[in-house]
Amino acid sequence: MWNKDEIIGKEKQIEGAVKEKAGQFVTNPDLEAAGKAEQLKGKIQEKAGEFRRNAAGLLEKASDAVSGKR
Repeated sequence: MWNKDEIIGKEKQIEGAVKEKAGQFVTNPDLEAAGKAEQLKGKIQEKAGEFRRNAAGLLEKASDAVSGKR
């Protein structure tokens, strides 16, 4: 299940892509660059969320192994 950071990261990537394309369409390099930057921020946030989700899963497995549940 996705967490908040993964979802917000995807949203930022989409918003950034729209800004980038709008900047290309109206020939505005500042808007295009802002869109690319927002996409990068979104990718970083999404990856941080994935890491957190995977780490939580590993901790749960380790806890189960230590307590003898698995």
